[in-house]
Amino acid sequence: MIHTMDISVILGAHDLNAIENTTQVLGVEKYYMHPGYQIVYDTPFHDILLLKLEREAQLNENVQIIPLPKTDNDLPKDTHCFVAGWGRIDERYMTSSKLFETNVTIPGRRKCLLFLPELTDDMLCAGSRSVMCDVSNSQIIGGHEAKPHSRPYIAALKTGDDFGCGGDITVVLGAHNLQVPEESQQVIGVQSYHMHPEYNPKSFANDILLLKLDFKPILNKYVQIISLPKTQSDLPAGTPCSIAGWGLIDKDKTTPRLFETNVNIYNRRKCRMVYTWLDDGMICAGSHKQLLDTSQGDSGGPMVCNGVVQGIVSFGYNAPPGVYSRIAYYLPWIRKVMESNP
Repeated sequence: MIHTMDISVILGAHDLNAIENTTQVLGVEKYYMHPGYQIVYDTPFHDILLLKLEREAQLNENVQIIPLPKTDNDLPKDTHCFVAGWGRIDERYMTSSKLFETNVTIPGRRKCLLFLPELTDDMLCAGSRSVMCDVSNSQIIGGHEAKPHSRPYIAALKTGDDFGCGGDITVVLGAHNLQVPEESQQVIGVQSYHMHPEYNPKSFANDILLLKLDFKPILNKYVQIISLPKTQSDLPAGTPCSIAGWGLIDKDKTTPRLFETNVNIYNRRKCRMVYTWLDDGMICAGSHKQLLDTSQGDSGGPMVCNGVVQGIVSFGYNAPPGVYSRIAYYLPWIRKVMESNP
């Protein structure tokens, strides 16, 4: 519970570690939290709080009021904005007591849903297309660099000039190092995407999305197709599988090269002790002995078991097991979408 006596508001400040004659420090009389506020799998919903100050602030050149929106309309794609705040300023967790700011752009709600499917109408996406992205990078915890082009079925999503930020979507096939223009790479646009109609952003049920490319890729030793499951049967506990992805490989270490690790299928009953809402469209995997998992990132990455893609990275806590969408369960829906979009 928040105690208003513990909260004070500082206005007119720039350096929080300095004693500035521009600042006004006001106590809080009341706070108003949105009644629908909740955190589901590390995602806050209705994340807004109003504070009533104990007295009115004195308006001057250092303390001003900013207008609220006049309508509840969504912001158009490519609207330019800026954000500002104090605290962490880089990926190494360096902090600053001085106010920092940066420019961001609204990417468009449909594009944002591809990377943040839990986005709801009261949320807004923004980021930069030319500098470090705001959306989460891949996270292969406890793995190692894959042998270049040993996984010719894997694809990277590129939006704008970056991997994982707002903009037009392209698919990069045949890649190992995303920062190098490799001759093996094929870059193909996306004609349409198909989200499961019963996707639930709170429980991550039916967390699966299909992309239709602008044209068929050229199959070669760098770009190959991987088999789907032949039946809807569940995988036995202990089945060995592998996962791969790009980006974050440790708490604060990133790499543009493809990393991989091995995991095993968890017993469904034991997994429900961790994720009580686990349904038939989900499957658990991780390492019982080591911290090996995709953790909270790399959504959409493949889990391959015995040469067949069985899972899609969905969600998880900061430690194994992770939860994957079970592809076998969705075979009827996948066939239906493909048949209606030849």
